[in-house]
Amino acid sequence: MAGKQLKSAGNRWGRLSLVAFCVLFAVFLGNIFLGKAGVAFGWRFPFLLNDVGEYLVLLFAALFFTVATLIHEHRMERRASDDAARPQE
Repeated sequence: MAGKQLKSAGNRWGRLSLVAFCVLFAVFLGNIFLGKAGVAFGWRFPFLLNDVGEYLVLLFAALFFTVATLIHEHRMERRASDDAARPQE
């Protein structure tokens, strides 16, 4: 029972990390494209992130992507070790 809770908890955190990465990276890309459109067409957007804001968004996106990747790797290693420990029929 405890093993199933652990797996579902890891799965939940992995998914949440991946969703957070996708949202933050979409914000970063949207900011880049709107900034480029502002330069190309002379538009002014008051809500664009400054350099430090862009850096922090990209930093947290990379952090969440790394966490999701590490959780996925841990789950795959655990699954491989469980398969290796299981007796062959």
